[in-house]
Amino acid sequence: MAAGLSRTSQAVAVTRAGFARPHSPDGDPDAQRKLCSGMRFVILGHMLAILRARTISSGPVLVGADFRHDDLPSTLAAAGHDASMPSLFLCEGLLVYLDEHATIGLLGGAAAVAGQRSRLAASLSIHAEGLDSATVLAHSNARRRTAEAEPWLTILPVSAQVSLLARAGWLVTASVDASDLGAGAEPGRSLLVTAEPTG
Repeated sequence: MAAGLSRTSQAVAVTRAGFARPHSPDGDPDAQRKLCSGMRFVILGHMLAILRARTISSGPVLVGADFRHDDLPSTLAAAGHDASMPSLFLCEGLLVYLDEHATIGLLGGAAAVAGQRSRLAASLSIHAEGLDSATVLAHSNARRRTAEAEPWLTILPVSAQVSLLARAGWLVTASVDASDLGAGAEPGRSLLVTAEPTG
């Protein structure tokens, strides 16, 4: 395993390296394959369609950011984001890896630059009401081989997740349990939501 890189990030990077990537006229179309040299190849068959759409969509501007520390409005503005236009903020498989402070910073920053008709789409890791979240989190991480390097930090009941989004400036407008989509997800573990800014 490449030093300092999580197994999940390596699997995604190697999978994306297999796609034909957009690049600038003077760019190297094989740059990602070179960067992935030495990484263990893992087939992410269940995620291929999603990763392909997120990798080779036309016109994306890729921006590096550390959601624990970087100011999202400043980062987006520097990349040319127009806060007067509607935006779609997608947090897929991300928020479980952020603690409460980082989640509010990220989503609050997105809400601050969300133009009219902007939307947030997010997957939220959930557990049944009445259970202790710290206990659920510890049990879930104990079952994961990669937990030491990339621990899950936020698993909450639905009401607490909705409250967390509200504190960050988002009102949940629709939700569905991931298991209802027929993708083999375990019921009551992942909630997919869409939300609109409250400001």
